[in-house]
Amino acid sequence: VEEWEQSEHATPNAEVVALAGATPAIYGACLDCHSAQGALRAWGINADYIEKDAPVAEHLGIVCAVCHDPHGSPNSGQLRYPIDVPSEEQNLCVKCHHKRAEPETQAAITRGPHSPEGPLLLGEGAGWFPPNFQPEIDRILSTHGSLANPRLCATCHVAKFEVTDQATGEFVFSATGHLFRAIPCVDPQGIPTPAPDCDVTQRNFTSCTTGCHGSVEAARSAFLTANQRIANLVAELDARLALPGPAADLNPSDGRFTVADGANFNSQLAKLPGSPTHNPFLMEQLLVASIDAVNTTYALPAVSMTGVSLARQIK
Repeated sequence: VEEWEQSEHATPNAEVVALAGATPAIYGACLDCHSAQGALRAWGINADYIEKDAPVAEHLGIVCAVCHDPHGSPNSGQLRYPIDVPSEEQNLCVKCHHKRAEPETQAAITRGPHSPEGPLLLGEGAGWFPPNFQPEIDRILSTHGSLANPRLCATCHVAKFEVTDQATGEFVFSATGHLFRAIPCVDPQGIPTPAPDCDVTQRNFTSCTTGCHGSVEAARSAFLTANQRIANLVAELDARLALPGPAADLNPSDGRFTVADGANFNSQLAKLPGSPTHNPFLMEQLLVASIDAVNTTYALPAVSMTGVSLARQIK
């Protein structure tokens, strides 16, 4: 409970709750993932509970009973839905973490990705596929979304580990993973903190060694390599989108969906925390294909503007 109280799940987004309360016809559906009452309602859970009919302003965060059924369930940990099913409808985490993974090409206003982690992890239904982009396989998967990682999101984001005193070896703290941070920042004792950002040397990579990576050092190296590669490609793509031709096509309110809009969507997707880790293979291919599409559409030179290699490197 102490960990959960420090997590983002514990407190509903005040802006979303205010909008849903003031304009339910437009924003009411946001509560389906942003509040406990909204999620249970959206999932068709009709059991009575004290806070069920509370006004929107009093909605709770994603409390224990959203994910765990206190009356029991067929899933481990009394989870309402399984965590080992690669499905947007059935996987507990992905039921919320799959919003606007692809651009709304017919919408009046072009918006960026919202919570695309599930489709990105599973390698399908994520990102903008440029014209003539034909990946060599139907789904571009990383190990994190494959059968080699049966617990999918939960392997990294709900990882348990014990903290011991480095001098004496004595027990200090048992982390349950309910901060939901895959590589949490830790204090000098090694106890996870809710800090959203810290130096990579102050992060705990233990969750990465539960079947994928052989050591925390190997996991850290893979993390740094993938993040740097994706950051370089994003810088290259953004430099091209800033040129007069593509920039003129980047108007989110003009009712048109352009190549520049699609490429910009992929840039935003790549910048979201965790994207280079959730699926570095898909992210790299989307960014390289976006750069090619921008070059072709706006007659830009194919030579790199930032010195980054435009050949596929993550294999």
